[in-house]
Amino acid sequence: MEKRGRGRPRKIVEEDEYVVRRGPGRPRKTEVKRGRGRPKFAATPAMRKKVTEYKAGGMRHEDIANVLKISRNTLEKYFETELKIGPALRLGEVIELLFASARKGNVAAQRELKTMLITNTAAEAVETLVSGAKVAAAPKQERLGKKAEEQKAAEDVGGIYAVPPQPKLVVNNKK
Repeated sequence: MEKRGRGRPRKIVEEDEYVVRRGPGRPRKTEVKRGRGRPKFAATPAMRKKVTEYKAGGMRHEDIANVLKISRNTLEKYFETELKIGPALRLGEVIELLFASARKGNVAAQRELKTMLITNTAAEAVETLVSGAKVAAAPKQERLGKKAEEQKAAEDVGGIYAVPPQPKLVVNNKK
């Protein structure tokens, strides 16, 4: 029992999941028993959809967190999947809508798809070159020393200083 102020002592009866409080002149109150500290964050499907759309729109993590009124760490902890693949999902939906519109005969959608395909093909080609895909490269030549380079340069000299070719023999004595 607890003594509170001047009145009668107050009784607190603890049961499994409820706390029953009785006080002087008060009706009986039943409250759900909770643990200590702040309750755990619960992400809703509506919040997940918003995060996906905001990220696809190009918003920064800090801005998304401010809009949802949560911290950046909470955003990155509970919405990791939406932040990573959200933009790709939304782009996929847009492309599906473009294809559907183009099939119905929308010329603007057809042109947009054509430019997207051209740019994506070019981007993939650049990506394969950058990623280190093996392109048929010329074999690496051995480096020559100083004297060998000078000898080769002397042999390759042309013009009036070139070594004249050997004369051709008209008579064949090897018969």
